[in-house]
Amino acid sequence: MDCSRIWMGLCGVFALCGGIAAPLQVAAAPSDVFSMSLEELVQVEVGSLFVEDELSVGSVVSKVTEAQWRSQGAEKTFDALIHLPGVYVSDYFHGQTIPSFRGFSGSEQYNSFLLLLDGIPMNNYSSAAGTYGAPNYALGNLESIEVIRGPGSSIYGADAFNGVVSLNTWSSDIDQVEAWAEAGDFGYLQGNARLRHSWGDDVVLTSVLSASGTENEHIPASFHSSATGALVDAEITGEYENLTTTHKLAIRNFEFALYYSEHETADSFGSGELAPVFPNGGHTDGAAKMMALKISHVLELDSGMELETSVYDVQDELYGRFGIGANVGVAPTDPAFVWDSEDHRTGLNLTLRRPLSETGSRFVFGYSYDEVEVDHLGVSMPGFGAPYSAMNVERRLHGVMGQVEQRFMEDMVQVIAGVRHDDYSDFGGHTSPRLAVIFHPTEQSALKFLYGNAYRAPSINEQADNGLVKGGGTGLEPEQVDTYEIAWIQSHEKWRYRVSTYSSEVEDSIALGATDDPSFVIQYENGVSAESVGVELEAVYQSDSWQLYANTSWNESEQTLPVPETDSYSSYPDLIVNAGASYSPAREWFFSLNNVVYDGFETVYPGVEISPSYQTLGELPTLWRTDFHVRWAPKSEGLDYQLYLTVLDLFDRQDTAASMVPVEGGAGTPGRKVSVGMSVAF
Repeated sequence: MDCSRIWMGLCGVFALCGGIAAPLQVAAAPSDVFSMSLEELVQVEVGSLFVEDELSVGSVVSKVTEAQWRSQGAEKTFDALIHLPGVYVSDYFHGQTIPSFRGFSGSEQYNSFLLLLDGIPMNNYSSAAGTYGAPNYALGNLESIEVIRGPGSSIYGADAFNGVVSLNTWSSDIDQVEAWAEAGDFGYLQGNARLRHSWGDDVVLTSVLSASGTENEHIPASFHSSATGALVDAEITGEYENLTTTHKLAIRNFEFALYYSEHETADSFGSGELAPVFPNGGHTDGAAKMMALKISHVLELDSGMELETSVYDVQDELYGRFGIGANVGVAPTDPAFVWDSEDHRTGLNLTLRRPLSETGSRFVFGYSYDEVEVDHLGVSMPGFGAPYSAMNVERRLHGVMGQVEQRFMEDMVQVIAGVRHDDYSDFGGHTSPRLAVIFHPTEQSALKFLYGNAYRAPSINEQADNGLVKGGGTGLEPEQVDTYEIAWIQSHEKWRYRVSTYSSEVEDSIALGATDDPSFVIQYENGVSAESVGVELEAVYQSDSWQLYANTSWNESEQTLPVPETDSYSSYPDLIVNAGASYSPAREWFFSLNNVVYDGFETVYPGVEISPSYQTLGELPTLWRTDFHVRWAPKSEGLDYQLYLTVLDLFDRQDTAASMVPVEGGAGTPGRKVSVGMSVAF
């Protein structure tokens, strides 16, 4: 892969930073986790459209900041979520990584969450996934990520099914220029440049450019050939390039924003060796692009009310290939099985908010309109069907939502009720309600009783026939889930803990099954029901020099229809444990140690419809990974800089992770990865 154009772009931004650095206020380089209090770390917006403490949100919400994911060594977007409770991040086709929530992790669960970028819905029509066009919106462009674990359709509509991931791009309160670069094992390189510049009080420009890539992580990917039964000794390089940039211009109450992401991978994880479909499907490559434009305006009204208007336009495309029998055990070469999609989404959002009044009430009302279009979608292999299974297919949808909140007994009791109705041009409408009753025995505690309904509309890939898979057509119904939760949160100035339990019941899940049509191998259909129950515990403590955190989640998921099946989502761990410590004896030094443990997951088996020659099946060994980070920020006058070292998989265990797609023996990991970096604030 040629990285020269990426680094030329970075050099241009660094030159820009140097050219305008003189008049800017000197700012600290990216800070450590002690720069924010615990109270600030739990201020979230995604759960209610108001910025508030998680004690008052009618959902189970988590937030991770840039300082946290950098101290944990996160490389790609969803690596930042690894240490959240109840979240499992798995490698997926064409260089994607996919987070799954609360037990639901399988080959059809890649689109079971909504991805937002500064409030813009990124899930497209061809796949219903938010990652197909933007598999890695670089972390250097972001300042925080907020996550709803559970339903979010009563606010956001379709795709907010098992979770919502909200990416919040970087901003600053002061004019500044930052730059940092990293280099490490396996040819890993990353560079970032960020600028905030203002002209008076009314005009502010924010620009970010990130470039990253890696060459060869040597990930084990051996499998037994369906043709000969012999073991094929293979590996995956994990090679990729990424370029992401964000530009925001604020003029008084208007903001104009441009987002662009380009991700290319040469040899990544795939579906495993599945005959007769993908005899070498363990290897994929791909190239994805996404560009989005957004214009927003906030109108301040009487009584503190706000009317926010935003219009956006998103275009994304993905060209990905699976290796087939002609190139067994190596990266894809022609002929190959191809995914080729191009999507376009245009939308309007109107949101009216009234903050908490003297009577203890507040509300949010909203209207949205979206036109989603598949310019083309092709899922084919030489000799199988037409090049495109769908072209110029459009879906229009209107959505109205409302959420009201009332507080009683001097704010000791909150009642939150919300509902959203969406009307689709192709299959009708869906209504998603929510209800939350929250008790506050003290100002620092909350006992939450939550209910929410969510849904996911079928994608064109699931509706239309392609060369191998029979689509469900317009008869496919949206997936639905009802979730019941109880959560207890107790907070203090220096510590906070949370205990939550949940039960989710899924109906009309869209899944692949056997077909009687001899022209196809498998087909998409409704008819799968499932349930998931679990418990999550988490705690954090922060003092002037220490931050300690630990969380654990236990889950049990199973299919209930059409045939009861225990642990049908076998790639999701039964037990997830995260624990870590950060220590800063003086502000010049910062140390961080983070651990993750996964236990009780298995190799996914695709069933009798497709016949792999798997000889390695069943439960995978417990995965345990320890990461280390140290940073030195010497004091200097006129220039702030930091040097840091990160070691992922400190003990070089090279464990095997469960893949959400069928991969014999699970997905290998690269082992110890060391990187060094430097950041500078001009």
